[in-house]
Amino acid sequence: MGMMLKRTEEKPRFRSIVHAVQAGIFVERLSVIKLLYSTYYLPRMYRRTSNMVGLSYPPAVIEVLKNVDKWSFDVFALNDASGDHALKFIFYELLTRYDLINHFKIPISALVSFVEALEVGYSKHKNPYHNLMHAADVSQTVHYLLFKTGTVHWLTELEIFAMIFAAAIHDYEHTGTTNNFHIQTRSDSAILYNDRSVLENHHVSAAYRLLQDDEEMNILSNLSKDDWR
Repeated sequence: MGMMLKRTEEKPRFRSIVHAVQAGIFVERLSVIKLLYSTYYLPRMYRRTSNMVGLSYPPAVIEVLKNVDKWSFDVFALNDASGDHALKFIFYELLTRYDLINHFKIPISALVSFVEALEVGYSKHKNPYHNLMHAADVSQTVHYLLFKTGTVHWLTELEIFAMIFAAAIHDYEHTGTTNNFHIQTRSDSAILYNDRSVLENHHVSAAYRLLQDDEEMNILSNLSKDDWR
């Protein structure tokens, strides 16, 4: 009886075997990611912007951007180095590193004009938190997650562009108040959006209005109909 109990205890459970197989598959996938990372991703990612025609980088900005792939990236240092233009430089840098400017034929002049207009909008209400540094910080964080998790390998150029673009505009012209404040005070924005996701609707709508109202800053002008949709 004792021998039978001992053998029963030592017998591996089916669930344990399944977990072991799943762990093996996970390790194998990590190996594939590592291979892709070393043979494909790095060459595409690390293109130095100083060798390309476009935005001129001050030396201090170049130094700060050396840490753009790190979680500890200092957006405050970038803002100081760039003269309060953290969003402009991080947005341009990320689009360049992912080769999205070339892929979508984005005019450099339009890109610079658009992101400078974004910075003006982020400063409109003198918001101490939802400002251009916050937009730059979120943009870099999105890049970090794409870069470190290997998610970038499963995304198209359009999806990568959409994520970086969304991060850059996500709090554009934030008033520094909540949706409930807008609703309770019956603000123009609350009335316009019928009390539904007031700020979120405004951020997207106002940013796209920049693109539509001024062709000289329309960075999406060369997108195909399908990509635009």
